[in-house]
Amino acid sequence: MKKQIFKILVSVMLVAICMTAMVSVVSAETKEFNVTATNVSGYSSADPYTPRAQKSMDGDTKYYVRVLTMSGSCYFVEFYMNKYDDTNFVDYTTYSYPMCYLRSSVGELRSQTYSGSAPGGHYYFLKCVPYYGYANINVTGRFTP
Repeated sequence: MKKQIFKILVSVMLVAICMTAMVSVVSAETKEFNVTATNVSGYSSADPYTPRAQKSMDGDTKYYVRVLTMSGSCYFVEFYMNKYDDTNFVDYTTYSYPMCYLRSSVGELRSQTYSGSAPGGHYYFLKCVPYYGYANINVTGRFTP
């Protein structure tokens, strides 16, 4: 009787250990950004791109942005999600409809659906474009692809 109880306990513990080992936490990388962009004809943006962040393999069809500060009197900025080409090491392919982030929304977490299939495991970055006619708008915040 004791041997049977012992075998059952060992079996249950082995199953629990196996189940625990198979569970993996999937999480996309969150990156802070500090970008400066211009939308004035004839001027180039100083640094309109965020750092690259890796998208998780969880199948999420949205990306998330929280703007913490927006300088000047610009009414809004638009963000475009882009995929980084790991093979050729070049920036390419816009993967989103523009996310319009209003000045009144500073501090809020916003999300936007990808415009196509955005595969996980790759690196993505945002391009910031201010409202037309505004120069050197500085925007800080965080994003998760």
